[in-house]
This record gives sequence, C-alpha cells and structure tokens, in this order.
Amino acid sequence: MATVAVAAPARQAEPRGEQAVGDEKFVWVKHWYPIAPLKWLEAARGEGFESGLPQIQRQTILGRDIVLWKDAEGKWRAVEDRCSHRLAALSLGSVREDGTLACRYHGWCFNGHGECTHIPQATDATSEATACASSRSKVAAFPTLEAAGLLWVWPDDGPTSWVDSAAAEPAMGSFTKPDADWMLSDAPVSYDVLFENSFDPSHTSHTHNGQGVTRGIYAMDLEAKKGKSKAALMALKAFQILQTFIGELPLMLFPDYVRVALRHVCGGGVVPSRVFQIQDITMIHNQEGRLARSKSEWKSQYYHASPSDNGVAIFRKWLHTIAGGGPTWFGRGAEEEVMANNKAEVYDTWNRHTRQCPECRKALRFLGRLDNFLGKLAAGMLAVAVALAVFRTANLRMAVVATLAAGGALLARLEMQKLRQKFVTELPSSGMPEFSYQWPS
Repeated sequence: MATVAVAAPARQAEPRGEQAVGDEKFVWVKHWYPIAPLKWLEAARGEGFESGLPQIQRQTILGRDIVLWKDAEGKWRAVEDRCSHRLAALSLGSVREDGTLACRYHGWCFNGHGECTHIPQATDATSEATACASSRSKVAAFPTLEAAGLLWVWPDDGPTSWVDSAAAEPAMGSFTKPDADWMLSDAPVSYDVLFENSFDPSHTSHTHNGQGVTRGIYAMDLEAKKGKSKAALMALKAFQILQTFIGELPLMLFPDYVRVALRHVCGGGVVPSRVFQIQDITMIHNQEGRLARSKSEWKSQYYHASPSDNGVAIFRKWLHTIAGGGPTWFGRGAEEEVMANNKAEVYDTWNRHTRQCPECRKALRFLGRLDNFLGKLAAGMLAVAVALAVFRTANLRMAVVATLAAGGALLARLEMQKLRQKFVTELPSSGMPEFSYQWPS
C-alpha cells in the first residue's frame, strides 16, 4: 500500500536559477491533488451514516474544507463545505435522489458546479429562480478526476479552473494502476517538514533502528556489505515473509475486512508498523515546533554537513525559489493557523485514520459487537456455574467447566477491548499512558 497525502505533486517546475522565471513559478491551486482512495469512497457510501455524509467525504485541501459526493450521473463532485445561505457545513447534509447535495440546516440544494438548484423557503417559482440565479447563492466548486484508484481535486475556483484542469494531468509518473490499494493517514505536521522527511533516507537506520521495514532494509544492507550471495538475501526475505505470516495466524479467525483494518492500525504486510509511523511523526512534530518558535529561516537553523542532506537542501531550494516558500493557504492564512485547527494529534489514531477508513470503521463495529457478545457469554456461563454449584443438579465438573468458559470469555473480551483501543489511540489501554518508541538504549 501507499500513503496518500494531501500535498502538492512537486514536479511541474524545475529551477533554472535562484529566482522563478515566468511560467515556471509553482501555483499551488493549479495542480491536481490526490484526496481519497476511490475504494474507500465507494465503500463508505453504503454505510448509512446518521451524522451527515461519511467522514471520508469531508476533506481539507490547502486549508479549505471541501465535501465530496457522487451525483446522479455517477460522477464524484467537490464543493466548498459551506452553504451560501447561513454558512452551515454541507457535509452534514444528504444527497437527494436527483444527485444534488442538500444542506441539513434549511434544505438548500446544490449541484456539482456549486449552483443552487432549490430553496424550500422561496415564496414562489419566480423568486426561487431569481435567488438561484444570483452569484451569491453559489458555492465554490472544484474539478475532479479519477485516476490510479484515487479521486483527485483541482482546488482552484477561478473562472478558468475547469479549462485549466482539463489540460493538465495528475503527477503520477509511470504509476497508473487503477485497482491499487492505497492507505490514507493524516499527519499533524506541516507540509515542509513532512516532505523533508521523504527526501532524507539517512534517518532510517537511527530513527527506525530495529523496527519493521527498516529491520529488513538494514539487515539486507549489512549482508551485502559482508559480500553474501544473492541467495542469502532472498533467504532473508523469505524468512521475514514467513515471520509475518506466523505472526498473523491468529488474525485468520476474523473476517477479511477486520484483518485488513488491523494491518492499517497495527502494521503488517506491506504497511509499516504503527511504531515506525509514530517514530517519524514524533521527530517531525518536535522539529516543527522548534522551527516555529525560532521565527528564523531554516537556513540559519539547519547545519547540513554531509551529502546525505542534499535531498533536503534541493527540496528547500525548490520550495523557496519556485513555490513561494510554501503552500498558499485558503484566505491567505498562515500554516500555523491551519495546524492549530487540526484535531489530529500524534497519538490520535481515530482522527488520523480510523474515522475516514470504511474498513476500520466496519471492523470497529464488529469488534464492538463481539465485545458485547463475549460479555454476555461470560455472565451467562458464570450464572450457569453458580446454579450448578448451588443446586447440585449435575456433576461438579460441569460447574468447573462453566466457570472456565466464563473466565475464557472474559479474557477474550479484554483482548477485544485492547484491539478496539488500537483504532482510537496509540496510547496503551492500561498502565502508563505513554507511547513506547521501542528504541534501543
């Protein structure tokens, strides 16, 4: 799986010097952004939410809240999540049979181009038509595109946005697989430090020492340096695959979607472990805070002393020379303001991932029902054991068996509760509420 980040595909412009030249300047709103996996969007449509549209259809791009829905023509639409009437969130509304999006507050309806199509409070058809024709009744609408298993959004609502977007292709490189399985998780850090991390492979041997994917990379690198054969490296890979398979054997008792969901929040298969992810986010979060408090440019704060820092230096040069120093946030706000309104914290699994993932939400409901069943089973078995012991209507062994069954159900229930906890928070459910990074001393 791949992680889908709502961040600009930085490939449209290449620097020729220290200053951007003419059309080479990177305009943040005039590019396609991957917003959500299509499989997730389709799966969420059948959930039947009682709190408005599914969470996966409520997104934010460059600090602007948008809402996604599928219209009567089967096309995914995107508009600003703000009703033109009284600013209520359109994502709290519903999709009508005609494919328009209805506001939950007063019932105003909008089509995929942001045009108001119905005002229930209008006194007659003429006044309604006049109000709907007004530019003030319209909400900002954005072009969408389906490609490589993702829904892409063009976050510009200017007069030429639909023409501009039609002439541009999403920045996918050679990757065009339509049925790809994508992973989406929000990171409560700013754009620049997050992408710095992607251009910095040298941190893996230290930040992720001995963890998950890095263990395999580190071990293979070590074997190669010792001059081992290719067969030895393949054997190492085979051993790691077998190790993963054995570790996931207990999950075979669960439905497929529960196994997939547990890999999302715990790691496994091709998904990095949760420790692996939190290690990165913690380091970046810490770095970001110091940069923000210093009020100084990164150049005066960083000391690049080796070629391993070249990736970060080149990215920073592109960002400041071509891309205006960073993303252009909606309403010309600062990134700090956007981050301050971000509820996703470092250890908050619910806001970072689970609330948007249909498989994880489904698994969470399954585990909740299983938890309730095991609780009732334990109580029932305990009641049977007491009855058998008190009334002596059967062999005492039966009472012992019922007591053991009750104990087993209670232990299984505790394990279910621990699993459910993983979908909500990274912090342990017992003991110290402190995350273990599993770093060696």
